[in-house]
Amino acid sequence: MFYGIYDFSVLLSGMIGQKVHIVLGFISLAVFFILAVKGMHMKMLNALLFLLAVSINSSYTSIGSIPYSRLPLTWFFVASVGLIFLCYIKVRKNLAFFSAIFFCSFFVVSLLVTPPLEFANALNQMVNILVFLLLLSCVGKLKDIYNARINSSMMLLYLGSVFVFSLMIIVQKYLYESKGISVGHIGRFAKRISYAATFYDFSFATLYVASGFCLLLAGICYKKRLLSWKTSLIFMVIYLYAILLINARTGMVALVIGTFLMFNSLVIRQKRLKILLIEICAVPIVLVLLVMMSTRRADMFGGSGRLGGYILGLQCFARHFLFGSGFGSRNYVELMHTTIPHNFFIQYLAQFGMIGFLIIFMGFFPVVKKNLLDRNSVGKWALVTIIVGAMFIPDIINSHFLSVILLVAVCETYKVSQSPIQSFRWETQK
Repeated sequence: MFYGIYDFSVLLSGMIGQKVHIVLGFISLAVFFILAVKGMHMKMLNALLFLLAVSINSSYTSIGSIPYSRLPLTWFFVASVGLIFLCYIKVRKNLAFFSAIFFCSFFVVSLLVTPPLEFANALNQMVNILVFLLLLSCVGKLKDIYNARINSSMMLLYLGSVFVFSLMIIVQKYLYESKGISVGHIGRFAKRISYAATFYDFSFATLYVASGFCLLLAGICYKKRLLSWKTSLIFMVIYLYAILLINARTGMVALVIGTFLMFNSLVIRQKRLKILLIEICAVPIVLVLLVMMSTRRADMFGGSGRLGGYILGLQCFARHFLFGSGFGSRNYVELMHTTIPHNFFIQYLAQFGMIGFLIIFMGFFPVVKKNLLDRNSVGKWALVTIIVGAMFIPDIINSHFLSVILLVAVCETYKVSQSPIQSFRWETQK
């Protein structure tokens, strides 16, 4: 939770000054590594894996004062590159590795076929996807150091990061509505106000919180409770409140569908009728939450132009079947005169054509499939929630929390020790 101080300094940088939050970033990083390496006796590879989880909240803020859009050099990016470097000292070839190599080649060819209107914009998207694929290719190496202790620690760090982010949303709302102080990313729309703290996208923010809620709930349902009952209840209430304050529908829809699939899986596969009763009782709660959200926005059940975007995306794919519109969102916007399709499949088919899409899918699908087929996985339900959300938002690979959940969920299947995750209580941290 110490790293949360840096997260809040990023949110409040306009009040405390950028120099303060930059210095706090280096201090927090140093303390984090001391605690992980010296205090917990972890190897550097483990420490970098942990850093990925705790640096999500600040992953859209560059280390220096340079805007993220110009130089996305963040602690999350540093942790990703460091993790990839240590894993690639002894390269283990897998589909994700070859996918990354092919993707680099495809980028070069794409530049010749469809030159981007803005090279920096195209390069930024290419780097984000490349880092994502390389992180997935690290799974073969990470499984050697993964065990029940690392697994539970990663999940707890992720839950803690989501909790800190939820608190940031609450503080952001309080400062804006009670004190008139604007910090972080606030959306002032005609019929609603949305809060995203340090995230630049409201759908990303709400899906991030929803994934944490589903991970915590899955631990309870699978009898692998990550937190004490009291702490779990506090976390879930804070998570739900943050989702309502963010006021974007993606997270709520993904959470409802992900939870519904998890409950039905438990009822069908494990014959747990109590879960069926919980599912029935949850229906009025969901309805209340939807009503509460609808009071904060007038377009609760509208499509927000998504269907039209899907049709135009498929038309773009049909016209540019092999290579798509090219790298960079600006290329697509100029070509189709609309925003990027809010759907994982349609977006990458439209932007990269069949060739580019298959290259990405080759690295992504085998990793996801392995985890989804694991009947006892807790992390897979957070992954399912994110995948559902990816059907309604663009650039899910750039969400950063998808990378962390994939590593958590997939490496969970490689645990050396199969001992159950022990309940974590705050008293042990005093």
